[in-house]
Amino acid sequence: MPVEQIYSLLNRDSAASVVIPMGFNKGKTLGQVAVEKPASLQWYVDSYGGPDNLLRAAAKFLIDAALGQAS
Repeated sequence: MPVEQIYSLLNRDSAASVVIPMGFNKGKTLGQVAVEKPASLQWYVDSYGGPDNLLRAAAKFLIDAALGQAS
């Protein structure tokens, strides 16, 4: 499913509960990362090269929510 479509189905709670499946933050939720190191969320939007579009969409949603731009 494309990032844009997943994004449209998210809310703050569902985005924050997405678990990171790999790397430095493996096992943490995006909500935990948003609190501990919020700048890392942008990496999941711009630089993450894996197949997980939910991870990308949820990170973008949380950034947009923090900026007051989430729909």
